[in-house]
Amino acid sequence: MPSLNTSPQSRSAPEVALVFPPLVEGNFGTYYPSTAVLAGYLSARGTASLQTDMNEDFATYLLETENLEHMAEGRFGEGLTLSPSSLPAVAARLIARHRHLLLDEQGKHWFREDSSYIAHLLIVLIQPYRIDLPLSIMATPGFYDQPQAVAYRTFFEHINFARTLPASIHTVGISIPTGTQLAPALILGRHLKTLRPELAIILGGPTISLMSLADVEKMLSCNPAIDATVRFDGEHPLETLLEQRRSGSWEPAKVPGVSCLVGTEIVHHPPEAGPDLDSVPYAEYDAQLLSRLAKPEIGIVQSRGCYWGRCEFCDYVELYQGSPRFRTRTAKSFVDEMEYQIQRHSVYQFSVITEALAPAFAAKISQLILQRGLRVKWHSYAMVDRHFTPELFKTLVNAGCEYLVVGIETMTDRVLHLVNKAATKEDNIRFSLDARAAGLDLKVDLIADLPTTTFQEAMDSLATLRKIQECFSWVAYFPFEVTRSSRIGREPERFGLHTVDSKFTPGQSWQSYFAQIHLEVLDPAMTADERKRVLAECRAFEKQVNTTEVNSRETRDTPAAVVPEDTIQNARFRLAEEFLDITPVEGDVQYYHWPTRKKFRFPQELSVILEKVRSIQPFQPDDFIRYFSPISLGEYHFNELLEIGILTAYKPPNRKTGS
Repeated sequence: MPSLNTSPQSRSAPEVALVFPPLVEGNFGTYYPSTAVLAGYLSARGTASLQTDMNEDFATYLLETENLEHMAEGRFGEGLTLSPSSLPAVAARLIARHRHLLLDEQGKHWFREDSSYIAHLLIVLIQPYRIDLPLSIMATPGFYDQPQAVAYRTFFEHINFARTLPASIHTVGISIPTGTQLAPALILGRHLKTLRPELAIILGGPTISLMSLADVEKMLSCNPAIDATVRFDGEHPLETLLEQRRSGSWEPAKVPGVSCLVGTEIVHHPPEAGPDLDSVPYAEYDAQLLSRLAKPEIGIVQSRGCYWGRCEFCDYVELYQGSPRFRTRTAKSFVDEMEYQIQRHSVYQFSVITEALAPAFAAKISQLILQRGLRVKWHSYAMVDRHFTPELFKTLVNAGCEYLVVGIETMTDRVLHLVNKAATKEDNIRFSLDARAAGLDLKVDLIADLPTTTFQEAMDSLATLRKIQECFSWVAYFPFEVTRSSRIGREPERFGLHTVDSKFTPGQSWQSYFAQIHLEVLDPAMTADERKRVLAECRAFEKQVNTTEVNSRETRDTPAAVVPEDTIQNARFRLAEEFLDITPVEGDVQYYHWPTRKKFRFPQELSVILEKVRSIQPFQPDDFIRYFSPISLGEYHFNELLEIGILTAYKPPNRKTGS
């Protein structure tokens, strides 16, 4: 294992800023590894860098008191106004009251949805800032004056990034893994070029790699602030571009994998093979970025590409052109880096960076972890594979594997075969049950409406999943979307789909939140009403599983206290105010109950009665019911409000603790 840090990085001024831009709500509270991997590679070659996680910065910025106050009133930025009853405004008010649930005692971030009971409100809060527009719109000069663009520019000015960059910085590399980051990245590039015109701005990452060459040309032609884009593996191209900047011989068109404007034409240099993964230096994580996370986690590259690589709807296999379809590092090298990162950062939580962890590799790293006595926790993406045996699952658990994220998608064999998944329904069931028996959590991705799925097949699949739902600690249901860069996107008719000539509608979004690669299709296997019903049932299942997986680091009342029916009459109750946002709406009153994520709208008369009992709480059922005529109406409303959590059982304060 190499020594901690013998590279010139520790004794030289930074030349390049590596930026992870907004907006990836799924990455709040974590450290995305792309900048750390590049920083480590460059550092070993004598080029110093600095890293900035603007995605986490943006979440922190929105949580500032003044910003929450504005958003609570529906003011999300200049020209960006929503109704005070909108869910983002509701989220702002609730977060303002409960912000302590997003921070630990040292102010570190509990922003991940699976680690904080209230973190889902942060995801709701940021919805007005999502930008998913075609390049034809983002390429117009007027785009930068739109309210969302102005909001990002205001944020960039607030953090003062451009003006505080060291004078030694001559290049900014912006990593764009997801489509939701493209527009903010373009706004950032323009902002930086305005204030620091000497900077070279380079875009890279999966979003750029999945764009067609025509779209890359359109983006570069209309965004002169962007000097170059890097497609596919970024290490070698970025290193060469930085060498050019350092020597003053800026000729990006000569660099493999780079696209740039030369004169009036866009030049695309074909990519060459990326690095052998065992030769890539260890990732260099910034200690300051790690220190602000309540549960810091370090990602370690295991592979690039997918060892299966045949799922027809997946476009991740398109990300490494010029290189072999699948590259992996050795298990020894992987665990060596684990030890290195533990020694350097005292972090024992890891994620495996891979499209799917192969069973043989999982077995090898588990054995090495156990042999070396490493007390680590880790997780990985995986696919249902018959080689994951009950014995292997037990070994993974003993070696610290907390959970696997698995794309089960559906339980319909015909559809699994059509889209070329490796597993069958029975394989999915066996895998899930064996993992549970070994004590290994599964977080599963599901797609209810894969091509040609009928209504009955979708409902039967959901029924099967319900029978084994105790195997899942988390469920993410995705409506199916065709991306142009996938095999289905290139041959939709082969999969029973018809392309639709549709125009972009402002406010419209898709699962990828990336309009540019979305392909609109029609699947005649289900009617629109059937698909809507299926997705509603799937969302209900998702919520049922996920609401049981809430963070338990603080003692709280249950959202809706269960009171035995035969004792209700003599029990005492109160309004569950800590769980509610209450907002007048057009003569009625809207109640949002954040633990269950449900919104209710009651007539003003009922809200008046709730205010009356609120003033005398704790109260007994008769204190509430007596305001109604007939009494049966009061009984109905009382039971309804108790069931949905608006009312809850009163718990006397503990005299010793005062709580």
